[in-house]
Amino acid sequence: MPSTTSKPKNQVKPRIPDTFDGSDPGKLETFIFQCSMYLAIRASDFSDDEARVVFALSYLKNSPQDWFQSEISHVASKGGRLPEWSTNYAVFQQELKCLFALRDLITDAMTSLENLRYRDSGKATRYTIDFNQHA
Repeated sequence: MPSTTSKPKNQVKPRIPDTFDGSDPGKLETFIFQCSMYLAIRASDFSDDEARVVFALSYLKNSPQDWFQSEISHVASKGGRLPEWSTNYAVFQQELKCLFALRDLITDAMTSLENLRYRDSGKATRYTIDFNQHA
């Protein structure tokens, strides 16, 4: 909420994120939230998604750091193209969650269903009608 005594956004001093080492998957959402808050407050310091990914990578250690480092090293040794997550912060977050988040099959299935989209942005009702017409 705006107030007359609030500091301008560029004067807010955000707390740096805690490191995420993968030992407690329950801390991943907190890590992602802390990174997002820092990046939002310091948006002018991060010109693109690649800079945001590099920032988040710098706060990983142990297994998560090893995994992402080995992916980059593997590509570099083969002279290949970097993975999409290295230049797209949203994809990086998805990759991090896929690899190191708590496993809850029911929630994962519900999330997948909730995010399901019909081609051409149609509604599920339209999909059902099309399906039934072609069955």
